[in-house]
Amino acid sequence: MKTEKYLLKISDFIVLLIFLNLGFINNSFADYPLSILVPQPKQGYIRDNFSAVFKLTNVMKLYLNPDKPAYRQAFEFNRELRKRSIDTLEYSFLKEKDNLIDGVAIGYDDVLLNRLINNIPEQKISVNSDYPGKEGYVLDIIPRQVIITGSDEQGLHYGILTFYQLLDKLFKDKSILPLRIIDAPDFPVRWVYYPTNFLVGANIDKLKPIWSNCANMKLNGILTGDYKWAFISEMPQRYFDSLKSTRDFAKDKYLDMVCGVFSFGYSNDILYHNPNWASGLPVKGQKFVIESDTGRLVPNINVTLPNGGLENYNGNNFSGFNFIDDPGVRSFVDTEIKHSGKASIRFSNFDSPQRQGTNARLSKRVKVNPFTLYHMSAWVKTENLTCGYITQMLALGKKGNALNYANIDVPTTTDWRKVDITFNSLDNDTINIYWGTWDAQSGKIWWDDLLFEEVAFVNLIRRPGAPLNVSHQLLDLVYMEGIDYDSLYDSKMGRVHGYGGDYDSWHQPPTFKRKASGNIHNGDTLLMSYYHTVVIYDSQVMITMSDPDVYTKLEEQFQILDSILKPNYYFMNHDEIRVMNWDYGDQSRGLTPAQILADNVGKCTDIIKKYNPEADIWIWSDMFDEYHNAKKSDYYLINGDMTGSADIIPKEIGIANWNSSKHSESLDFFSSKGFRQISAPYYDQDENNIRIWKEWTQNTPDFKGMIYTTWQQKYTHLEPFAEYSWNHAPYIYHYPTISPTIIVADSNWIFPVMFKGDRYDKGWKLTEASIYYRTDNTSDFKKIDINLDTSLIIDVPLKLPLDNKFLQYYFTAKDNRNWLTKIPFGNEMYFELGQLPNPVENIKQEYFKVYPNPLLNDEEIIIESTINEKLSIIITDIFGNTLIDTNLFPENGNKIIINSSSLPRGINFIYIKSCLGIKINKIIKI
Repeated sequence: MKTEKYLLKISDFIVLLIFLNLGFINNSFADYPLSILVPQPKQGYIRDNFSAVFKLTNVMKLYLNPDKPAYRQAFEFNRELRKRSIDTLEYSFLKEKDNLIDGVAIGYDDVLLNRLINNIPEQKISVNSDYPGKEGYVLDIIPRQVIITGSDEQGLHYGILTFYQLLDKLFKDKSILPLRIIDAPDFPVRWVYYPTNFLVGANIDKLKPIWSNCANMKLNGILTGDYKWAFISEMPQRYFDSLKSTRDFAKDKYLDMVCGVFSFGYSNDILYHNPNWASGLPVKGQKFVIESDTGRLVPNINVTLPNGGLENYNGNNFSGFNFIDDPGVRSFVDTEIKHSGKASIRFSNFDSPQRQGTNARLSKRVKVNPFTLYHMSAWVKTENLTCGYITQMLALGKKGNALNYANIDVPTTTDWRKVDITFNSLDNDTINIYWGTWDAQSGKIWWDDLLFEEVAFVNLIRRPGAPLNVSHQLLDLVYMEGIDYDSLYDSKMGRVHGYGGDYDSWHQPPTFKRKASGNIHNGDTLLMSYYHTVVIYDSQVMITMSDPDVYTKLEEQFQILDSILKPNYYFMNHDEIRVMNWDYGDQSRGLTPAQILADNVGKCTDIIKKYNPEADIWIWSDMFDEYHNAKKSDYYLINGDMTGSADIIPKEIGIANWNSSKHSESLDFFSSKGFRQISAPYYDQDENNIRIWKEWTQNTPDFKGMIYTTWQQKYTHLEPFAEYSWNHAPYIYHYPTISPTIIVADSNWIFPVMFKGDRYDKGWKLTEASIYYRTDNTSDFKKIDINLDTSLIIDVPLKLPLDNKFLQYYFTAKDNRNWLTKIPFGNEMYFELGQLPNPVENIKQEYFKVYPNPLLNDEEIIIESTINEKLSIIITDIFGNTLIDTNLFPENGNKIIINSSSLPRGINFIYIKSCLGIKINKIIKI
């Protein structure tokens, strides 16, 4: 009775479709028909008692409320028809007396549409700004009539999108089953991260289909940005034209451009204006002797490697190092392949089972001078080298903390190439230095001609917050730049390839030159203190937060960007800040790093609000998260305590949380401080990462949504993201087939229901399913548990008392991911049935068949009966007024034929009384 009942109803449609030569596209009704939608709706059902489908015809019209015409959406509706080579619909205005139309009616928060939709006596609803809710909509379809009504303009747009998904996916002939959908999103923030270079025309062409796909799946924002926004004033006119066209394209698609600005952390874009704004590390009292008018560096400690050329060895052991991994096992003297001299070191034999995934390093412990700049280099060669982690040169301080984070470029296979890094010893007098591969997997690597030395002025920064001090070693003399010595600048600092913001870890530094007319003489010994910047990983450089000129330039560029885009949202790119609070500009303020950061966030927020007061502002979580990167100490090259900034920054800023390792603590941390949050799932993984992030945030207060976050521009999982950001399983499908004016007493009434799961989650299970009901509106709801089989239509029996006059009910379902779904959608919404004059028994469907339904014009009503007796037939309108009252015998093949000319257009009810009881049918006349 379960599956068969469902298949019987669907088979009626299939017979009809074959008869009309319709057929299916690449879909079937093996699953519930509405499961073809992306995302799946909150509530929806097929009206499976109709014997016809909706199909657009050229006589239909597009109806609008004359007092509140939705012209934009009407244009959108017709534009979509033209895309499908379907004739557009002529506009017409609704009248208050309309209770059934021939065409499509659209609007939002619309009284006339509410009146029209409630002429269909199922669940009574009123679509307004509160229901179904922001961005919500109702799509109601019967043969020859479609109603699309939204809570707001965005909701109406989404209702139109759903209509066209159904039109495209259900049947080849562009027809749609009679149905109702009530829908609204779980989250208001459903964004996709998509930065691009707006200067390149091909990039605009590339983004349009991806952004369109996002919009079609009801995603509502693109978190975008461009490196050049930081220096937008220098862009040509075609750049601004490109921005404007993209802005207009996004607006047409109902997509917000969420603009990423203020890159504090990855600051190379802002540093385009002045590379000297880079945050600096201090070099203190570095010694120079003046010879031939030039400063020669005199190291306080000789750090020369005793066997850097790898020429001294015994067997497979090299002298001069504290350790080398596994001599004779995976490290070997190689006299055949070397860069210079007679030997190099080769690491190999990684792929044997007992050795796979091991380290291959040389290490030396050395004494150094604190707050001094050092240079490491080597020549390296590889052959099919693979590793699970990294090949690098590394310096570790006394506490085991890294002093450098710069990557070196070592391809899988390469001939000899030189690699270099620099780092600051900071407060260390002893360090460990390494050349090697961590987690080596296979292949070979050779090292030769290792170098470790003290150097000066590499990436020297010059600004008021990073002063250069030159003094005599013994005398109380401070020398003046431009008077006693030539101006000292590193022309390669931040301009490796000629443009600002482009840094490297090593290049030939500038030299110090005395002026002949000054007070410095050849033979003098000088002490120099200065600041230099460092590169993190490949190219990351942090900007100072303490120079007023930085904020002047930020505001100048921001004003231009905002004047063009005027977005509703800004996203501040404070993220992975890794160098701070060493230079004079920071230190002179007497603040902790957390306070410097919070002050910076306040300044950036003020800039946004000055030009766009209504903008909603968001920011990455990590630098404010005390369970992530807001560490008490030892976070990269930050000097001091990063905790406490979350207590200072404005609470109206939203937090984009990407702390997956300590998600629970992090989410609670920000919630406890009163912040709104969104998450940033995907990270180029799969749909499970998106699903799990949503599960983590189930109980997070004021949680607003998700950003599809890809760093590799992989947009392959947008569909599951759209699903999870809009809705969640379990999905409940139930058609409330009885009119609200009818109630069946003293009988078992059957409530058919179907439960469906998460199509992206292989481990999904339904764990609870129930119907709740009550027979008056003051008592508590009673609960009946339901079979958990998700493969069937389940008939839930409900026996009502003899004197019953009222019924309210709803369904719930819960899954193993702890998601709970209720229909009808809405906290205080219930299916509600009214009263019959007398107790009746609703006869099983197979005794009678009533058709056609709907009736076209004055078609005759045909009743087929399997009972050979006189039948009492009463037909009423939706208000209970009797229109036809007759008694007839079935004739001509057990058929009764009734003239329908006296019936009004709209919904009517047929009561067929026999010895078995009463059969109730709803019939629509068009």
